[in-house]
Amino acid sequence: MVGENLPRSLKWQPALEGWVPSALTTANLDDAAARLTVLDQRLLPFSIEYIDCFTSKQVCDAIEELAVRGAPAIGIAGAFALVLWAKNEWPVIREAKRQANPKSDVDSVTVFASKLEQRGREIAAVRPTAVNLAWAINELVAPARMAAYQGGSVDKITEDLEEQACQLMEDEIYSCKLIGENGAVIISTLAQRLGRPLRIETHCNAGALATAAWGTATSIIYHAFENGDIEKVWVDETRPVEQGSRLTAWELEQAGVPYTLICDNMAGSIMGQGLVDAVIVGADRVCANGDVANKIGTYPLAVVSSYHSVPFFVAAPHSTFDKSLVTGDEVVIEQRDEAEVRCMPYGHQWLPIAPSECDVFNPAFDITPNELITGVITETGIEFAGE
Repeated sequence: MVGENLPRSLKWQPALEGWVPSALTTANLDDAAARLTVLDQRLLPFSIEYIDCFTSKQVCDAIEELAVRGAPAIGIAGAFALVLWAKNEWPVIREAKRQANPKSDVDSVTVFASKLEQRGREIAAVRPTAVNLAWAINELVAPARMAAYQGGSVDKITEDLEEQACQLMEDEIYSCKLIGENGAVIISTLAQRLGRPLRIETHCNAGALATAAWGTATSIIYHAFENGDIEKVWVDETRPVEQGSRLTAWELEQAGVPYTLICDNMAGSIMGQGLVDAVIVGADRVCANGDVANKIGTYPLAVVSSYHSVPFFVAAPHSTFDKSLVTGDEVVIEQRDEAEVRCMPYGHQWLPIAPSECDVFNPAFDITPNELITGVITETGIEFAGE
C-alpha cells in the first residue's frame, strides 16, 4: 500500500502528528482492484470522508469537482489516474476490441502506448492552468513511449508506470519538506530583524491538502512555527470556493497553529494597520520570467503588499515551474462554473447568495507579475525574477 504511513502522520514533525496531512491518503495498487483513495475536500471542515477511485475517469471527476485540488496534489492524482487506466481499464478495453475483431492489433505494445498517451492528454486537460498535472502525465508517458519503441512489454510498462507514480509522490513529499526548511530560514531572518515572531498572511490553500504532505506555503509556516518564529497566521477566506476558510483554517487548527480568518477584502486594512509582516502563497504555475499563476485574488494581495512594503513570497516546487511559457500572459486561465460565484459551498451543496440568472465572471486564477514577488521559495532555495 503506497503511502500507507506517510499521509497519516508526519514523524519528522512531532507537533503535527495525528492529523490527516495529505489529499492522497493511499494508493492501493497491488490487489486485483487497484484504486486511489482520496480525501473529499468538498466536505471539509464539516466531515471527513474518502473517495475510492478505481478508474481514471473517477480520478478526473474528483479533480474537476475539487474533491482533490492544489497543483502538486492533482499532478500526483493524475499520475495515478494513468496507472489505474493501465491496470484496470486497458485490459477491459483490449478484451472488448479483441471480441469485436479477433484480428485486431490490440495486443501490440505500440497500440497500448498510443492509447496511454491519448488518455494522458485527456487527463491533463481536466484542469489546464496548474502545470503539475501535465508535467506529471508527461513524466509517465514519455518513458512509456520510449519503452514501447524499444520493444518493451505492456506488463513491464504498466509496472514502470506504477513505480514512477509512486516515486513522484515521494519526491513531492520531500520537496515540500525542503521548501518548509528553506522558508523557515527566511522567516527566522525576518523575525530576528524585527525582534519578535511574525504575523503571516496566506491565501487559498497551499497546504498539505494541496500536496502529498506538508504543503508548500504551510510547510514554511509549520517549520517556522516550530522554531518559534510565527505568532499567528492571517487566513484569507478565498472566494468563491472558500479554500482558505474551509481548508487552510482547518489544517492550521489541526496542527495547533494560531490563526485568524478574514475576508479577502480585509487584507489592505490589516496591512495598513501594520498587522502583517509577510505574505506566503502557493503557485499553480511559475513562468520563465517569474510571473506566477495562482488562485484568483493573489494578484490584488500582491499589489497591496507592495504598497505597504510587506514581503510577498511564493512557495512552489520545481514541478510547478514552466519554462516553456515566457510570461504570465501565455497562461491559459481556467473559467469555472458560474454557480461557484452565485452560491456558497456547503459540502456537496451550493447555497444561493445571488439572483439565479445574474451574469457571472469566474476565472479560477490570476497572474501576479514578477516585480511584485519578493522571491519564490523552492526545494533548492529562493529564486528571484529572471533567474
